[in-house]
Amino acid sequence: MPHDLSAERQAWLALMLLDGVGPRFFQRLRSFALSPTDFLIARPETLAPLQMTASTLADLRRWQRGDAELHQRLQMALQWQSHEGRQLLFLDDAEYPPLLAAISDPPPVLFVRGNASALHDPQIAMVGTRHPSPLGAETARRFARSFTASGLTVTSGMAMGVDGACHQGALDAAGQTVAVWGTGLDNCYPRRHRKLAEAIVDSGGALVSELWPDAGP
Repeated sequence: MPHDLSAERQAWLALMLLDGVGPRFFQRLRSFALSPTDFLIARPETLAPLQMTASTLADLRRWQRGDAELHQRLQMALQWQSHEGRQLLFLDDAEYPPLLAAISDPPPVLFVRGNASALHDPQIAMVGTRHPSPLGAETARRFARSFTASGLTVTSGMAMGVDGACHQGALDAAGQTVAVWGTGLDNCYPRRHRKLAEAIVDSGGALVSELWPDAGP
C-alpha cells in the first residue's frame, strides 16, 4: 500500500470517523451501491434510505462543513500508515485476509504493523484466561510452541495470561505469530507486553487492529 492513499481510500477512513459507522454500515452502503466518496459529499436529505441515526447524520454534516477535529483525525491515520512497517488493509484489497472478508460483518479497514502477509498463513487461534495457574500458562506455551513447529501461525489477543503465553510459545519456536489487539496499535495494552509486541514484529509476525491507532482498551 503506497504512503499516499487515494481519495477513495481516504473516504473509507473518513467514514469510519462518523459516530455509529461500523462494519454493518459499510455493508448497507454496498447494498445501495454507494461508495464512501459519494456518501461523504451527498446531500443528507438524499440518504434517508440508509436509515442513519441522528448522531451519524450530525457527524456527516460536521465533516461536510470541514470540521477541524474530524479532519485532524483523518490526518492522524494517514500519518500513521506513512511510517515503515505499517499498512492499512481495506476490505476490497487483495491483501485483506479472505476468511475474515467472508464473515457477515468484516472490519472495513485493518491497521497492521509488521508482516501483513502473515495474515494469509495457515493459522490456529489460541485464547484463554488472564489468570491461569503456572501449569496452565506453561501448557499453553508448550502447545503454541508445538503448533508453530508444525508450520502453523499462532494467533491470539496479546492479553495477560494465556494469550501472552501463546505468543511467547510461538516465538520460542522461532516462528511468527499474529496479535489481534483490542486497542489501537499506538496504545499497547497491557503495557508490560510492549517488549512482546516488538518481538512479534521483529520475528516476522504482525500486530492487527480494526481500531484507530490511539484507541484505548
